[in-house]
Amino acid sequence: RGGRRRQRVMEAAVTAVLPGPCWEVVLAHMSARAIMCLRAASRGGAEVTAGLLEEQVATICMIGVRIWNAATGETEVVFDHFLDEMCGASISADGRRVVVVHEASDVEVYDPRTWQRVSSTADVDSYVLSCALSDDGRRVVTGWGDAMARVHDAETGELSLELRGHAAAVSFCSFSPDHRRVLTVGDDRRAILFDATTGDRLRTFANDDWFDSCGFSRSGELVATAGDVSLCLWETATGRLALRLEHDEETLRSFALSPDASRLGTTGSWLGEDIKIQDAATGRVVLAIGGGHYGLVDDCAFSPDARRFVTAGQDGVLRFWDASDGSSLGAVLHAAPIRICDFLLPQPRPSNSRRPGPPNLAKRRSRHGKRRNLPAHPAYPL
Repeated sequence: RGGRRRQRVMEAAVTAVLPGPCWEVVLAHMSARAIMCLRAASRGGAEVTAGLLEEQVATICMIGVRIWNAATGETEVVFDHFLDEMCGASISADGRRVVVVHEASDVEVYDPRTWQRVSSTADVDSYVLSCALSDDGRRVVTGWGDAMARVHDAETGELSLELRGHAAAVSFCSFSPDHRRVLTVGDDRRAILFDATTGDRLRTFANDDWFDSCGFSRSGELVATAGDVSLCLWETATGRLALRLEHDEETLRSFALSPDASRLGTTGSWLGEDIKIQDAATGRVVLAIGGGHYGLVDDCAFSPDARRFVTAGQDGVLRFWDASDGSSLGAVLHAAPIRICDFLLPQPRPSNSRRPGPPNLAKRRSRHGKRRNLPAHPAYPL
């Protein structure tokens, strides 16, 4: 109501507060679906354009899941599921399945486009620490405090495999892009590669570092492990350490490999001032991106064509960057601090298909609450 008038008033206010060249300012209405992007232009008339992308980006926070059209900044899928006690979440590469693990050790799989729960698993006598979906959304792997990882069918919730080999809790897990392997890291300072069909141990990656996260390159030829003091790249076939990057304790919050595994993106803990893209072969810093976020940056990702880089922060801003020169391509504002972000793999859409949305939106009420260890959303500074 009165959207055009409100936009003119906001633009006048923003121009008065931020004279001269500045970042674009992104404001959200009370409804998480109504996103209004206001461009703060310089006095010379230059305008910051928000959106040159054609891919979709998924974000996960404590109030639910959003799938954004990266070209327009509009939300294409809204899944308002209250994740107050969420301790882990993952979304499939096609955006059709979301898995959430809660502190009560429940593992639930949802269809974010219909808001329906597909399956759940709550029969394990332990506590769950992490989860990951295969790219096709058919299987879920979870890491548990009893030193095991478990693979479940995402449609039925049935247990299909128990992956044994760690001597301590499994803190993180990941599926390979071809769904045939699973990588886990544990509190025993080891990363183990498993066959996702038979459960056999294929390879162990270990040094003197602690590992708390891991992932595969898009080709599956490299695996990455990260911890408090280092980020390591390993050759999947041989187990050889290809690259080790040291960093100060608590200065690495997330990492992402480009699709061709030639570049490595990282975010630090210096309030958005430590975003870097490095050469994955030598560790040389190719691009340093400073500013743009008003809080810690918890996740990052490369686009499928490796031309764009996206960062998600605790300020609730999802920001797009040109991966070649670090220039800002735009931003959208989530309704809460963003925990996870990722580009979805391109999916064909019929020309006459309608954009999916949640059913009975007018009758459904979103619940906004506070989550332990997750700071409240700060006001975006004008």
